[in-house]
Amino acid sequence: MKRNGRRAIRLRACKRLEIMNATIASPVDISTGLHPGRSARVCASAWDRKAASAAFTVFKDSLLEPAIAEIKDERLARIYRLAAIEAEALAWQTPCPFLFLPALLEEKLEEVRRYALQQERYQKGYDCLKA
Repeated sequence: MKRNGRRAIRLRACKRLEIMNATIASPVDISTGLHPGRSARVCASAWDRKAASAAFTVFKDSLLEPAIAEIKDERLARIYRLAAIEAEALAWQTPCPFLFLPALLEEKLEEVRRYALQQERYQKGYDCLKA
């Protein structure tokens, strides 16, 4: 009984591999990014992920641009960009990354603002002790 169960598992794994290879090897319609004759659900090629990632990066940058335009400190701008990358990574782990990114980005930027304010207070306190 165990042998048949293992064999069935191996067969299912081989079929999945065949499906993956067929999906990646089949041609892609460049205008839509979909494989002809396949549904969007089945289609998960590298082309689709690359197009989605590029669109997501443009979306992230458009959300981040107004926040960076407000600040003058280049170090803080760099920390904002790093926070945006972290928010992007967290958003990709959700079922709807485009939906969750604005809220995650706002939370991360708020954390950076609090951190910068705290560091500024520490610096002022240090300057008072130094004088």
